[in-house]
Amino acid sequence: LGDDTPVVDVESIGVAPGPGGDGNSSQIAIVVQVPHSDVEDADEVLQGDDFPNQLDDALGDAYNVSAVAGDGATPVGHPTVVVVAPGDGEGGESAADQLRDAILDGLPVLDPALDVSVLPSPDGDGSFVVQVIVPEGTPVREEPNGAVVVLDDDGNAVVVIPPLSEVLDGVSIEGNVVSAGDGTPPGAAGGQPSVDDVREAIQNELGEGASVVVIGDDEDNPSELVVVISGPEGTPSVGDVLAGVQDGLADSYPGFEVSNQDPNDPATTSVGPIVISIEGEPGEDDLAALEAAIAAVIDDGEVVGVSIVGTAPGEDGTTRVAIVIETPNGDAAAVSDEVADPSFPSELDDALGRNVNVVAAGDGDAQDPAEVFITPPGWSAPVVVVVDVPPERAAGEDFEQALQGAIDEVLGDDTPVVDVESIGVAPG
Repeated sequence: LGDDTPVVDVESIGVAPGPGGDGNSSQIAIVVQVPHSDVEDADEVLQGDDFPNQLDDALGDAYNVSAVAGDGATPVGHPTVVVVAPGDGEGGESAADQLRDAILDGLPVLDPALDVSVLPSPDGDGSFVVQVIVPEGTPVREEPNGAVVVLDDDGNAVVVIPPLSEVLDGVSIEGNVVSAGDGTPPGAAGGQPSVDDVREAIQNELGEGASVVVIGDDEDNPSELVVVISGPEGTPSVGDVLAGVQDGLADSYPGFEVSNQDPNDPATTSVGPIVISIEGEPGEDDLAALEAAIAAVIDDGEVVGVSIVGTAPGEDGTTRVAIVIETPNGDAAAVSDEVADPSFPSELDDALGRNVNVVAAGDGDAQDPAEVFITPPGWSAPVVVVVDVPPERAAGEDFEQALQGAIDEVLGDDTPVVDVESIGVAPG
């Protein structure tokens, strides 16, 4: 994964004998723990086709690593964690065999047959990692949702192998409940500091003369905290101490991250819209230069991007340009203040070398610009039904009108039907 993605932990969550049954190889399912902000990048590498080869090189000569799906075979989606509870009392091996048979019963039959690898958890907790594989030599097309379409010699679709997540609802083992798991290893909770840990770490950063109150959504494993610091003038703010808090707790809680930005929120925010009046009729090159000039002029915060929403004719041969500026959340206030500063138009004017004016509140009766979004009506996914109408009438406007009235009634008053179109007709 490289220096930019520290690996906190690696856990084996499924192990089964390797191919050949000679006891000299194993199939092993692993999960890798990395800091939250690195999960997406790590997954891109770990789920990549080349990862088994990369791992083989990194392990050196002591081990040989290869993909579970051999050359020419195709995995159906990513491996899936399946939980079988309660246990049937016959041991993990028997449950694995039953689960494999039950999954095969829910999948299409191929010749040669699909391979279903079932890897029991080494902790014996009733969880299994399952990978469905289309055998070598079968021509296929992989779909974005993880499904695999089996093709004939002419490239036409013959059968669809759905991802395992779509099959599990119909999988059953007598006396057991079969469900999807999340792949979190047993005992994984507790890898983050408690409210008391964070309070102590912040207090250590503040030193004497200042105090801190920390309120969390969970005393032992908090995900959200409210912090109130009190102290004399010059006391550090929450943002000032967070880096030190993370460093101070890193040895006890490797990989944890603390930030005043919600990791589930977008990292950037939009400033604006602002409306700029520019001399003449700008072309594409002029608008590109305007975007670059705005990014160059703003120096009180980082500019991630500048987007031109649109243009409209102004007064006296000018053009009004509506602009939105994308900036990190922490810089939004500073960027907003700079754009609102009376000196901003003249600085932008100097950068562009042409007459620029910002249209803002105070210009006559103008209010602050506001963004409004318009979305067209959407089309549903296709629906196929059989009706007692000849094909030539089924594609006609009269029947579409009848369908529209009927479907409008089915969907109810809260969902107005704008249109109904027949997009495919065949004899019943």
